[in-house]
Amino acid sequence: MARNFHIDYGAKDGPNLIDGDTGLEVGAEPQQNKVVRQLTNLKNYGRDPVNYKPIQPTLPFNPEEIKPAKRPFPIKKPFISDTKEGIDFYTKTLKEEATHKLSPQENANIDKMNRDMKRSVLKDHIKTLKPFDNLDRSTYPSRPEVRGKLLEIDKLEKDLYPPKRDHFKHFTKTGEFLEPTKEEIRRSKLPSTWDVIYQNMTPLEKGQWNAEQRKKGMNGKTGDLLPKEEAKEIIDINLNNNIEDIRQIRRDAETLRQMSRDAELPERKFEIKKEEPAGLHETFTKDRLIIGDILKQIEEDNEKI
Repeated sequence: MARNFHIDYGAKDGPNLIDGDTGLEVGAEPQQNKVVRQLTNLKNYGRDPVNYKPIQPTLPFNPEEIKPAKRPFPIKKPFISDTKEGIDFYTKTLKEEATHKLSPQENANIDKMNRDMKRSVLKDHIKTLKPFDNLDRSTYPSRPEVRGKLLEIDKLEKDLYPPKRDHFKHFTKTGEFLEPTKEEIRRSKLPSTWDVIYQNMTPLEKGQWNAEQRKKGMNGKTGDLLPKEEAKEIIDINLNNNIEDIRQIRRDAETLRQMSRDAELPERKFEIKKEEPAGLHETFTKDRLIIGDILKQIEEDNEKI
């Protein structure tokens, strides 16, 4: 008997798929089973709290079978034989590995085969590329396989149907520039197919693409080659042979630092102090001598009287 399901749009966590027979969310545990499981866990915990392991609800799937989905690469190119590079490599190999020297007619036939193969591949890409439809996810330009086809179509069209007026060839022959037409001016202002695809990538997709291109030595956004880092010169110092030079360098550095510190200090003025005479003070001695002379003069005057 078929089971009935319906969608509950008023659920707290968003629309849920409800089982019509049980009234529960698909994969949810019935209330009766939940109560029995909780009581059993409580009883087991009371018997042996140390070795207690709770009984978990039965899941509708096996957790071990669930693996994280591998995120696809931002751009999925067509098979190598359906690309411009693959066709050019095939015809180039025919010319280079021929068992005899190819005549001009044979070279022309190989070139014609190259163009015919590209036209056939271009028609196939355009035919298999579905028109954009909001209700069909396979037609979204953000899908990796659609991006790959769009880029390949752009390459093939530019190779098979180059612009009728070649400005570069005209300049090399005449030395003058061609006056651009209104159509050429309009096209020059439009973004390229790659610019549109790259701008519409998510930040994660841009990171994946740029990381893959960096491994190839290319810029992921522009396709230009990355500049090579110049190897830094490493000076190997043999300490055993240059120990004296190192010591001298250190002494010179310390001398310079000391000179710098001395230059920052303010100028000092030194005062010269006279040495104090040893023994009795000079003034005291002179006073005593004067007193002695006076006393001697008084004694001589008394003797005369």
